Amino acid sequence: MVLSDWPTFAEKSQKLIDSDGVNVVFGGWTSASRKAMLPVYEAENHMLFYPIQYEGQECSKNIFYTGAVPNQQAEACGAVADGHLTASPSARRSTWWVPTTSTQEQPTRSSKSR
Repeated sequence: MVLSDWPTFAEKSQKLIDSDGVNVVFGGWTSASRKAMLPVYEAENHMLFYPIQYEGQECSKNIFYTGAVPNQQAEACGAVADGHLTASPSARRSTWWVPTTSTQEQPTRSSKSR
């Protein structure tokens, strides 16, 4: 299976539930794959353990999110960067969810605000 073949994640999840009798799955590798699988686990009331960092802004009683959300990573990085960067970095040009969500969620940090 190719990691970017997101509908296949949902199909394989359905097979695990229907044919193999699995109640809990540990899997998913991208946000898109998790989002493709989400309706399957919610409809079947089964559990998915998602082991990768994720963008937050999603909550399901059928997914156990084990990875960090952006604010858990960005706060620590911001504190370190405050003491080492002279210019304000920006991640807004990226289309990947981590920098996009991180810059939306984090307040502006400044050494003057301390």
